[in-house]
Amino acid sequence: MFFKDILGQEEIKKSLLLAYEKNKIAHAQIFIGESNLGGLPLAIAFARYLLCSNKGEKDACGKCSNCIHVSKGTHPDINFLFPTIKTDKKNNNLGEEWRVFLNKNAFGSLFDWMLSVNAGNKQLKIGVEESNNLIKKISLKSFLGGEKIAIIWMPEKMSLLASNKILKTIEEPPKKTKIILVSMEVNKLLKTIISRTQKVELERRTQEKLIYNNDLLDQFIGWMRLCFKPNMINLQKWTDDFSSKGRENQKMFLKFSLNVIRDALMLTYNLPLLKTQKIPVTNFNIEKFAPFINGNNVVSIYEEVNKAHYYISRNANPKILMTDLSFKLNKLLNTKM
Repeated sequence: MFFKDILGQEEIKKSLLLAYEKNKIAHAQIFIGESNLGGLPLAIAFARYLLCSNKGEKDACGKCSNCIHVSKGTHPDINFLFPTIKTDKKNNNLGEEWRVFLNKNAFGSLFDWMLSVNAGNKQLKIGVEESNNLIKKISLKSFLGGEKIAIIWMPEKMSLLASNKILKTIEEPPKKTKIILVSMEVNKLLKTIISRTQKVELERRTQEKLIYNNDLLDQFIGWMRLCFKPNMINLQKWTDDFSSKGRENQKMFLKFSLNVIRDALMLTYNLPLLKTQKIPVTNFNIEKFAPFINGNNVVSIYEEVNKAHYYISRNANPKILMTDLSFKLNKLLNTKM
């Protein structure tokens, strides 16, 4: 991943390059924004630039041994910390799966990562063992004599113990070490971590089209059709399928639904869209869906879906919850502007 591979974020790229030029790079930074905005690729591109032996004015060379190691995902001085699940592997090591994920879907979301490791009903998190492993690695001398870089993806998934370990490392970092956190929900981090890192807000930009995860979008389309025209037999089948997916997938779906609803509202009022995406599914037209999301119902829709997310998090019965929510949305979606 190079700076040139990341569309947008031009001002942030300039500021990172200027900080390097003036030797004023913060030892700990946090890139904040949705996964599709490119926080993780940007962190990797910046790490590559810092380690590059023959860097240019705007990007790494791509040819030196450091760049080759980065391209292969084998640079010994770049260490990642990311949410994992309990596996049969020693220390829950998903290193190979992570390299494949970075190579194929560096702009991917937590849901994409869950699918790639077949998380199923298991909860992804960053535990104290994983944070200790990272701290141990960056406390060692650099393998290739340059900077040591730690990239923490989805730090909001850290346990309290893991968070405190990382906080201490941010407060007392090893020499020649840079720490980059990439967060989608920065409000879930310890306030002390936020206060001790340089915050980089990723640029949200207007694009012509939207992109959504196919699996989640298909599920959303089926649900909306049932909300518009409830059919108890089909709704029961849908809620059965929803219930079988596990709590983390259920919560992810509800958050995804809120994003689509928000985008529809933006289109209703001709406001700039916040995503960089394209709808790959031909049987869903967000322009036709948008008029059903308006100022008279959007607040209530948000409240109801958010409440469902809250109750799912607290082990409510998903079948009963989503059936009730579907009938509530039936009334709200048919509220005219």
